[in-house]
Amino acid sequence: ALVTTKGFRDVLEITRGNRPETFNRRYRRHECLIPRRLRFEGDGRVRGGPGAELPTGIVVHDSVGAGARSVFPRMGSRATFLWQHEFPAERIAATAAQQFERLTGRHLQIDGDVSPRFWPVLGVSTGPVTIANADWSDAGPMFRAESLSIEINASALLGGEVRILGIRATRPQIVLERARDGRENWVFGGGGSGGEVSTTTPGVGRAYTLDEALMTGGTIRFIDHGTGQDVTLDTVDASLKIPDFSGPAQLAGSAVMAGQKVSLTAEAGVFSAFTEGRVVPLYSQARSGGAEISLAGRGGFGPVTASG
Repeated sequence: ALVTTKGFRDVLEITRGNRPETFNRRYRRHECLIPRRLRFEGDGRVRGGPGAELPTGIVVHDSVGAGARSVFPRMGSRATFLWQHEFPAERIAATAAQQFERLTGRHLQIDGDVSPRFWPVLGVSTGPVTIANADWSDAGPMFRAESLSIEINASALLGGEVRILGIRATRPQIVLERARDGRENWVFGGGGSGGEVSTTTPGVGRAYTLDEALMTGGTIRFIDHGTGQDVTLDTVDASLKIPDFSGPAQLAGSAVMAGQKVSLTAEAGVFSAFTEGRVVPLYSQARSGGAEISLAGRGGFGPVTASG
């Protein structure tokens, strides 16, 4: 939900009023992050710094008639937004889980406390999180973590840009799996048990940047039922940075495999093309014990290929 100064309810839809693809007659704006029915107006005005300058005892206007109404307590010129009262964290978590399952076909379970934040960072911190595996797998959940946090630059989002400030997973357990018939558990969509997500889903393919994604103390297991390969990486610490969606992405990490410490650094050029499965410039360097392997060439993942 969004509470804003009276008269600014539709700023999210108006944004800058620009048209990124001037000559594309089929161009459509992405759906608004917050639907109009969850955008509320209040008297007064917002000032710089913490808090909001408002007259005492002001009622937030609910122009849709049936939505939530909230009265700010009399606290002089400072007002506290009672999000936990009108928009409890449990309801936010339940809604997110329902939408995730609709799009991906996977059950998302969020346990423990959920702490949402709205400004200047739009984000959420959770307790234990579990994402179910594909229905053909018997290897347990695809993803499990003791805690998860996601932060997005809220002011940039209002301007139509997606700037992810950080993603952090504590002690995640990730299972990547390929079935005998070639199906992969990290591929979503196609309807049915695969979920409804597709290239036409709002937000899919949208450019974004990522300051840093971190995983600490994790485990990654890869299973290929066609070849019989089963590899596990323990004590995984990794960092991923995507400063420019059309530029390079940097990955760095370390882990323990079969009792031996390994490390990896990699950079994939033109990240937007890499996400589409296209071959892009690739540099990587891996170390294990006294051995070192480096690659300076080109690579992609759809299918997995590398040359150099």
